[in-house]
Amino acid sequence: ANCATCHGLKGEATTGWREKGADGKYPPPPLNGSAHAWHHSTDTMSKVIHEGSPPGIGGMPAWGNKLTDQEINDVIVWITSIWPAEIYDIWYKEIEKKHQGKKQHKLD
Repeated sequence: ANCATCHGLKGEATTGWREKGADGKYPPPPLNGSAHAWHHSTDTMSKVIHEGSPPGIGGMPAWGNKLTDQEINDVIVWITSIWPAEIYDIWYKEIEKKHQGKKQHKLD
């Protein structure tokens, strides 16, 4: 319900999300796989949900003081669950590669 207020019930957001508004900030992007959310790791998504948009970029508020870590993880699961299968597969493979690289790096 918190996300839907700005991002839409199905993560569709609004048209024109790529263009800055009168306040100089970007409007909420879609979360349904048609925007850039799927380019981010779960850590990055968690940070944005916890802390909100970086200053001057968007208007997303911080949810870290309103949602538990489990609720934030649940939000991320919901976001990834509404992506088309091909987008999810690309994202998941990228996440696996990054985690594999971290594991190998620690062994060196």
